[in-house]
Amino acid sequence: MPSVKPEYEVLAAAVTGRLRGDPSLPLDEEPEEEEPLAGEDEEEEPRPPERFLEMHRLAHIVKTIDRAVAVVPKGALLVEASRKIRPHRNFEGLSVEAAKDLRSYFHFRNPESIEAIAALTKKGLVRDADFLDPIAADKPPGCWTLSMNPSVSCSVLRSLAWPGYFFFHEAETGDYGGAYFGDGLPNTDLQFML
Repeated sequence: MPSVKPEYEVLAAAVTGRLRGDPSLPLDEEPEEEEPLAGEDEEEEPRPPERFLEMHRLAHIVKTIDRAVAVVPKGALLVEASRKIRPHRNFEGLSVEAAKDLRSYFHFRNPESIEAIAALTKKGLVRDADFLDPIAADKPPGCWTLSMNPSVSCSVLRSLAWPGYFFFHEAETGDYGGAYFGDGLPNTDLQFML
C-alpha cells in the first residue's frame, strides 16, 4: 500500500461510491501542461505530477477502516516502563464471562480519548484497560454486536458501522484475530437502524 499524502486524504474522503478494481485508475482531473519558462533546459523532460489514483483511495479506506474497527481483547497488550506498547507474551485470554462483555474489547490503535492518553503519560504502572480506547464507548451506542458460538467458547464481534468486519476471541486462550471482508463503504444508515 502506498503512503497517503495529506492532500490525498482530503481527496479520498470526498470520493464516494464503490471502488472500480483498477488501482491505476486516475480519480482526479488531467493536469494542464505547463509551458517551459525562459531559461529552463528544454531538453530535460519535466516530470509529470503524480496523479491521485484509486490505489491512493484504497490505501485511505484501509487506514480508515483499520483505525475504526481493529480490536484487541483486554490484556492482550501491555505498556512497558519505557512507555512502549507491545503484545503481552503471557496473555492467556479472557474468561468466558469477560469474553461475553463488550467492555473487555479495545481499539487496536493509538489512543484518542483523553483518559487513555492521560494514562499513557502519567508516571507509574499503567493498567491494561487504561491505555486503549474501549469499543463500548463508540458512538452511536449499539454499533457493535457481540455473540458467542454455540459451545460458548468463542466470542464474535461484528461492526455495524463497517459491515464486513469480523473479530473472534477464543475464551481462555491467547487466540484472537480480525478481518474485514466488505465493500469499503461505511454504513451511513446506522443511526436509523438502531
